Amino acid sequence: MHGDLFSFCREAAQFNEWYKWNNDLRTNANIKILLSIDPASYPLGTGPKPHEIWHKGYYPVAWTNTRYRMIYFNMGHNDIDYEHKTGKELSFTFESETQNRLILDSLLWLGGGKG
Repeated sequence: MHGDLFSFCREAAQFNEWYKWNNDLRTNANIKILLSIDPASYPLGTGPKPHEIWHKGYYPVAWTNTRYRMIYFNMGHNDIDYEHKTGKELSFTFESETQNRLILDSLLWLGGGKG
C-alpha cells in the first residue's frame, strides 16, 4: 500500500464530491494521512454551484487512524446532472484504474493480506 499513492491525486479531479473538515486532521497524532489533493488539480469539482468547486486548500483524500485498523476514503461519488433534471452522469467514480487498485490493496491490508 506504500506504492506511488500520490499519482492517484492527479487523477482524483474526476470525482464530484469532496468533503471539507472543520478540524485539521494533520493536528491529530493518531491520523496518518496517506493522500491529499494535489494542488496542481485545482480547480477541483464539477459544480454546477460555485461553492462545489475548490480553488485552494489542504484536503486529505485517504487516511488511517493508528489506534485502529481502518482506512477512510474521501472520494465522493458520480456526478449526476440533477440541476437540469437530465439525469446524465457527468463523471464516473470507479473508472480510475489507480483508484480501484488503491481500494483493492486497502481491502487486502485491512483483511491482513498482502496490500
